[in-house]
Amino acid sequence: QSQVFVPSLLAVLQLSDQNVRKGDSFTGLDGGAEAARPLGGAYALIAGAEFAVRKNTHESDFDVGGIAANLGLARTGERYIVRGLLQGAVNTLGGRTSRRVSAVSLDITEKAGGAATQRFGFLHMGAYRHPPEDLKIFDANFTTLGGGSNIRIDEKSTGTVMFLATKENDEGGNPNGDRFGTAIRLGFDRAISRNLRFSAVYGFLTSRYELQDVAFLVTRKDRRNDLEGMLRYQIGPRLEIRFEG
Repeated sequence: QSQVFVPSLLAVLQLSDQNVRKGDSFTGLDGGAEAARPLGGAYALIAGAEFAVRKNTHESDFDVGGIAANLGLARTGERYIVRGLLQGAVNTLGGRTSRRVSAVSLDITEKAGGAATQRFGFLHMGAYRHPPEDLKIFDANFTTLGGGSNIRIDEKSTGTVMFLATKENDEGGNPNGDRFGTAIRLGFDRAISRNLRFSAVYGFLTSRYELQDVAFLVTRKDRRNDLEGMLRYQIGPRLEIRFEG
């Protein structure tokens, strides 16, 4: 089974987490586990946890990491799987706690069956809070809406196309105000062996802010490109470790 690229809280990185000085490369280690307990009928109690660590080649001040956990309810129907989750995450930046995230999410995934295309959609709503005083300016409440499809290429390979839009309401006094963003993510996943898979994800993000910058007298706009490759080793039915760069 290929991975459905529904972004987790650890995948939602903000400007305060980013190396904005120059291009860089990184190496990383990710892992996670999931568990489900049937409740009878079509429902199940679900829980999960994951961690991520990324070390930059040049800019160690922008090394990031984090842990996240979720708890919720899943319903399996004839055509779709629907999940509702409570989520929490703690991120680190340069070795210190930089952000706490709390959110509720809803996602729906089409059962693959024998179809070549598997559609999915998701909604995240929550809040970012930054303990360090110098990062509180990035505090915001957010809503992220997205969807896409997994497309089976052959018996071992799957491609993914995903679009998403984000609205962030400023809560920390950011002089640029609220932020609006859109993104596209393209993914590729291939089985190398029974337990080992290779995945690659390309992301293109654009965003703009609500207010004019008082210093430069312009409305700020950001654009970012990301390319990630990873090897995913499955330790157990719901447990895997990922090496990425």
